[in-house]
Amino acid sequence: MTSTTTPQAAAQHEHDRAVREVFRGMTRAWEAGDAAAFTAWYAPEAWVILPGRRLEGEEEIGTVMAGAFAGSLHGTRRNHEIERIRLISPDVALVRTRSATVTAEQDEAGSGQHETVTWVLARRDGRWLIEANHIGPAESS
Repeated sequence: MTSTTTPQAAAQHEHDRAVREVFRGMTRAWEAGDAAAFTAWYAPEAWVILPGRRLEGEEEIGTVMAGAFAGSLHGTRRNHEIERIRLISPDVALVRTRSATVTAEQDEAGSGQHETVTWVLARRDGRWLIEANHIGPAESS
């Protein structure tokens, strides 16, 4: 049996794998409550757009997350179900996730906890980083 994988398909698979690693790394950092490790997945000039608030830059994101991990997000985990990865160029990807923050008492996210998150990732010096993300309400089916 011969392989019919095209160079384009192989490149897409490699990009998908690398982009998914960003989400695995962020998830590990969140579960550890490690703001520095979490923020390391963001570009220095990144934006995080939350309902009613925008964070700008790695420093502000890190400061806010450190406070949240010590407070309201202590002991939580953040789940990201990747719905789509779309390469804009070999070094830029749009990602859409269905995400939820889950408390220590929960096995999984409950009804109404999910959000739709749009992400912009870019490869810088061979490493994929988050340039921006926008958290919005979950999409209706």
